[in-house]
Amino acid sequence: MSEEQIRILQRVAELRRDLAEVQQEISLRNSEVNRIYREQERIVRNMENLQQDSALYGRYLESLSSQEDRLEELVTIVGDLESEQTDRQRALADFIAEVEFQ
Repeated sequence: MSEEQIRILQRVAELRRDLAEVQQEISLRNSEVNRIYREQERIVRNMENLQQDSALYGRYLESLSSQEDRLEELVTIVGDLESEQTDRQRALADFIAEVEFQ
């Protein structure tokens, strides 16, 4: 294998690693979103059995509010990561296409 071929393979491996990193981050963030949704479902079920003026009901409302704030953050983060994923996929595809024509 020539030095140029080795360089090309190393670059493809690097681009694939970069892509895998962002995909892993998306997966982690989506897991967090799902965990929050499950937690919110549990809280809402518990709230159904409480009086609205109870301290626990108030605590649950605060928890839901902070979770909603976090979900908004995660939506933005995941959107940014998905854009980054598209960019990295394009970079990999462009590099491979460039190599094929050489």
